Amino acid sequence: VHKSIALSKLFKYSVLSGKPKELKSFLKDINTIHKKIKSYTYKTEAEMIQALSLSEIGKITGEEEFFKEAADIAEDIKLKPDRYATLRDISSQALDKARETNEIKFVELAAKVAKEIGSDSDRAYCLLQISKYVSSKDNEGDIDFYLKKAEDAMDDISLAESRANMYSELAALYIQKKKYDKAMKLLKAALKTSKRIRYPYEKASVLREIARLSLQIGDKKQALQLINISMEQVKDVREDFYKVSSMVELGKLYAESGELEKCIEILRNATELAALIYYESYRSESLRNIATTAAELGMNFHNESLLKYSIFIINTIKTSADKARVLRDISIIYSKLGKNKEANKLLAESLKSVKDIPEEHFRFAALRSIAELYVQKKNWFKARNIINQITDPATRIQVFGYLLQKEAETKEPDLKKLELDKSYEEYTFLW
Repeated sequence: VHKSIALSKLFKYSVLSGKPKELKSFLKDINTIHKKIKSYTYKTEAEMIQALSLSEIGKITGEEEFFKEAADIAEDIKLKPDRYATLRDISSQALDKARETNEIKFVELAAKVAKEIGSDSDRAYCLLQISKYVSSKDNEGDIDFYLKKAEDAMDDISLAESRANMYSELAALYIQKKKYDKAMKLLKAALKTSKRIRYPYEKASVLREIARLSLQIGDKKQALQLINISMEQVKDVREDFYKVSSMVELGKLYAESGELEKCIEILRNATELAALIYYESYRSESLRNIATTAAELGMNFHNESLLKYSIFIINTIKTSADKARVLRDISIIYSKLGKNKEANKLLAESLKSVKDIPEEHFRFAALRSIAELYVQKKNWFKARNIINQITDPATRIQVFGYLLQKEAETKEPDLKKLELDKSYEEYTFLW
């Protein structure tokens, strides 16, 4: 068993190091040992490593025989979860090769391996990924063939939540192709399946997705019905944090369906609930989510009430990291709206909050994101000042490299303007 694992790894690295001449002899050795270890008790790990090594080599070399050999070994794995997971990985790697080469033979290979997976949800997942890839191409015949295969696979999934979600994903592919009749048929199947979902949070999530897709095909009436049903499910969600996140998503859907008053109402209710969350980190994260969503919707639907509401919520956030992040995010939104004065004020407030973040790692990450934002605004002086507040060399080098790259697109950068202390040589080398 150990010899087999060692050979498999050696086999993989010999390919990565560019020694393909040795492949055939390695493959012969692996096959010989595989025949021996079939009778051993502790063979699963060896078989998984063998199969995935062969599959990776198929991906590197583009030779189909390695994928086929990998699938043969994977099918001998006794433990079902390991067997299914390995076959799923092999199918995914064959599909990756198809993306890389645009060759249909690898798509067919991925589908062939997927069909051998005994787990309904894993098999359907692989076929759905294949359908997504094929639908991005122009060959209509192939698209219909793989979409039908994926659709057939969905019907075998026993777990209601997975089945409903995959019906929705498949419907989204049909919508992309403007095949609305088929999309509606799948959405009906998803809706029917959702009735079997036991937990309110998961059920609400599935219903939201069906509502979103219903809006895309112009069925506003069904979308609003589903949003309302989803809202009823959310009321039964026990944890306030998850209840708030569900309400925020429903608020987005109300806005997309033209019900802005309903959207504002649900965001206000979510804010009241978020304020009652016991743990401060969850409370701040929930409030940040509401504030950012209100600002995004205010921008997308040109609604001043939502923009003002997002600013109001910021003042209720106590955690410095969340406050800094939401101020930065809303500053970006105000910049997109051309409100540069307000945007700069929010960014300055974000910088103040960053200084109060106790954890060094998070503080540096926040400083970096603000510095990068000033770089995008071509405010080199402000960006350099912020970089000088970052004492971690790795983060400084990364963000300074970004500054140099952007600065060089507009003018010759002046390295000496930055206080570089001992790291000066590193920066110069980087430039």
